[in-house]
Amino acid sequence: MKVLKELYNLSPKGAVDMVKGKMPKKALASPTYAFLTSEKYEELMVQKLPYPAIYDNHEAQNETQNYLFRHTEVDHLLGIFRWRGMQKHKDFLLEKLNNPKLKIVDFGGAACPVGLNSTVVDYLKVDKWGQKVPYRNIEDVPHDLDMVFTSHTLEHVEPLEEVLQKIKDKLVDGGWFVVHIPSFFCERWRVGIHTNNKYNDHVWTFGLAGSDVPDGLQNYCEADTVIGKFFKIELAEYCGDDSIFMICRK
Repeated sequence: MKVLKELYNLSPKGAVDMVKGKMPKKALASPTYAFLTSEKYEELMVQKLPYPAIYDNHEAQNETQNYLFRHTEVDHLLGIFRWRGMQKHKDFLLEKLNNPKLKIVDFGGAACPVGLNSTVVDYLKVDKWGQKVPYRNIEDVPHDLDMVFTSHTLEHVEPLEEVLQKIKDKLVDGGWFVVHIPSFFCERWRVGIHTNNKYNDHVWTFGLAGSDVPDGLQNYCEADTVIGKFFKIELAEYCGDDSIFMICRK
């Protein structure tokens, strides 16, 4: 029972339900390190796949059974690590996020915090778990940062280059800027199609330089080109769930 509570951050009843094979209705916080490094996490990530561990980059566009399972049925357990890009780069992320010596900001992460050793910066006053968001703007953080992580946020930011400069100014030399954003491949996420009353509509449709993009995309932006003006890009790739994952350094 104690081990299950550590893994899933559940109430005692929730832990009992897990033993019985029942999914708890909600979690209390972002996934723990113990859960994210457990077999249970990996098992949930492959549920309802047509074949074990077989998936492509376009599960979001195609709304596969596995995508819907991860993002609607067990998102309370998986948190932001429900995304394929987060799963693929989990070891890199956990190495940083589990290091108490690093100062890390989750930029725009109130809707689903990455958790562990990170602090949310967001316009929302409380995060998904009901915790108070300490900073509204990144310049409000009173110290320099070792890493800024952001997921599915920059597409909502109209003054993109202005914000990128502010993030750069807050990072120590050699600090990491880790970016996870939607790509143009998912049609419902494109500017002019995507709407969201709570978090605002998308104002950018992102891709990577050299991509074969359809005509007529509104506010199309090569993410690696614009971010490359401010940071050294170590990785920029299309990843699962029709997203883009980038690892950048100041």
